[in-house]
Amino acid sequence: CANGAPTRHSVHDPSKRELDEYSASAYGGPEHWFEKHKQTVLNACKKRSCEDWAESIFPMYEWLKQYNWKTTLLADVIAGLTVGIMIIPQSMSYAKLAGLPVEF
Repeated sequence: CANGAPTRHSVHDPSKRELDEYSASAYGGPEHWFEKHKQTVLNACKKRSCEDWAESIFPMYEWLKQYNWKTTLLADVIAGLTVGIMIIPQSMSYAKLAGLPVEF
C-alpha cells in the first residue's frame, strides 16, 4: 500500500464448505430441490393432455386448429409460390452484385 503496510490477500479454500451464490443454498442444492418438488412437477405433467403437449412442442398446431382451410388455402399457396418464384432470381442477382458465385 501507499503507507508501507503489508497487504493481505485471501484465497478461496475449496475444502471449506462455505455457502456462496454459486454453491448450494441454505435449502440444499439442485438435487434437494428436485426431490422436494418431484411430485409437484410430475402432477403438473400428468394434468396436461396430448393436445396440450402437441401445442407446446409445435406452436403451429394451435394455429392449424383455427385455420380456415376452404377460404384461405388457395390464396396462401399462390402467395407462397409467388414469393418462391421471385426470391430465387432476386437472390441470384444480389449474389452477382456482391461478387459472389451465383448458385442455385
